[in-house]
Amino acid sequence: MKKSILCIIMISFLFCACGRHETTVNQSGDSYVDTGNNGQTDVTENVNDENDVYGTDDFEKKLKMTVDDQEVIITLYDTPESDELYDMCPLELIFEDYNGTEKISFLPHDLSVDGETDGCEPEAGDLCYYAPWGNLAAFYQDFEYSDNLILLGYIDSGLEVLEEQYNDFSVVLERYTMSE
Repeated sequence: MKKSILCIIMISFLFCACGRHETTVNQSGDSYVDTGNNGQTDVTENVNDENDVYGTDDFEKKLKMTVDDQEVIITLYDTPESDELYDMCPLELIFEDYNGTEKISFLPHDLSVDGETDGCEPEAGDLCYYAPWGNLAAFYQDFEYSDNLILLGYIDSGLEVLEEQYNDFSVVLERYTMSE
């Protein structure tokens, strides 16, 4: 009898543990487990740590690029180079058009590039770092593969703002949080 009850408990536990649940953080900073049925379970913690903006240590890092009064929102990939760029912000940069394909700007100092780069074949909307020159490259056209390009992130919104700039233009690049 005890073995039957233990078996039932173990099977129940396995079914519960195998379900897909995601921890979510709402706008008030409360985290909860999303049960998949649009309901909330008990609040597990209140997230107010200023170093932990989204309730986890690995929140999605975003940048806001302001051109005049227009915004470009960028999501950064989880790479050391992207983290270093994020930590540099805020920055005031001058961008220029390069080759009718990308807008480039030189950073105040080079990003640390450990070892050789994997390179990439950028698409419109990609934000890259060109290691030999030490510049950011925001692509508004697809481009060919380059060994020296490091993919930093992608433009979520506002790519058209960059495309519409025909002369050199000033940009404020800063960290972006969802509350803005």
